[in-house]
Amino acid sequence: MRTLRSLRIALALPLALAACSEDPARSTGGGTDTSSDTQADTTLVDTGADSAVDSGSADTSSEDTALQDTAPDGSADTSSEDTAPDGSADADTSTEDTSPPSTAIVISELMKDPCAVSDGVGEWFEVTNVSAAPYDLRGVVITDDGSDRHTIAGADPIIVAPGATFLLAASGDPAVNGGITPDYVYSGLLLANGDDAIILTATDGSLLDAVRYTRAGFPNTACASLSVADASAGSIANDDGAGWCDGSALYNLRDAGTPGATNSA
Repeated sequence: MRTLRSLRIALALPLALAACSEDPARSTGGGTDTSSDTQADTTLVDTGADSAVDSGSADTSSEDTALQDTAPDGSADTSSEDTAPDGSADADTSTEDTSPPSTAIVISELMKDPCAVSDGVGEWFEVTNVSAAPYDLRGVVITDDGSDRHTIAGADPIIVAPGATFLLAASGDPAVNGGITPDYVYSGLLLANGDDAIILTATDGSLLDAVRYTRAGFPNTACASLSVADASAGSIANDDGAGWCDGSALYNLRDAGTPGATNSA
């Protein structure tokens, strides 16, 4: 009996040992799998997170850049519009800034301080048509920088031929105006002996010519007209007082100038 019991114990012991050795193995195996899964999961999560962050950053910057490039009000687009070789707005603005307005009528001489007669009847000024076409003065407005104003009016066209001068005066009577015969008589205008202006505005509201003479910057001699040296130089050139001089030819016993004729200066 003892021998049989011993044999049973001997046979059961390896099976028990084998069973114990399997449990740790299973635990170890499960641990290894769990560890591997956890490690793999962790690695995947880390890698995924890093990739996601990196990719997100890259995508975000690319997306931002793309948005900036394609934004309708973006600086890049504005810059492109400004530098476009065929941009009509840029070309038009540049042309307007650098091109002076052209005109046919130029103020070429004026008498502001006659001596033979009083200023109120002896003042006059003339204009010259420097273009190649006739010009109708009807409707042209004469003003200064103050309250003086007169609109040239007539039943018929008031034509200034190409290259011709046209005399406008405060009085049409040669017996009282110093002996001149004007082409047109105005009212409501006085030419100051100091600083003043003659401004001519066309019927469409555009500026024909303006002369703003000053005591210091223009000739200022009593009994002599102010005469532009070269009317053909245009309405911009006659803004400079250096281009004007005193009239020298007498048209009565005391006053010098060439009213209605080619300037002698």
